[in-house]
Amino acid sequence: MDAADLETGTENPDLHAFEWEGQTIFLTQIELKFAQIVQSKKGRVLTRPQILQEVWGLQHDPGTNRVAVLVNRLRNKLGDEFIHSVHSVGYVHDPDR
Repeated sequence: MDAADLETGTENPDLHAFEWEGQTIFLTQIELKFAQIVQSKKGRVLTRPQILQEVWGLQHDPGTNRVAVLVNRLRNKLGDEFIHSVHSVGYVHDPDR
């Protein structure tokens, strides 16, 4: 998937749609923002604090599982190959992996 694949749906401004492996996939605004961020940093590991800051504008919050929930939702919609875990570090989008 590249930036051209992430197109905003017209029916609902809060729900974004794009084609992924022949299917129309709907993402929330936060899911779409995160997908675009990890794609733009392809191959670079993003830490949980970086993701919290870039997606929600939050400083590090050790008590939140927002990032894990968001990653899980994207994996459910886009498949496990979209984003990989880097143990004890963060997450990476690396389609060549």
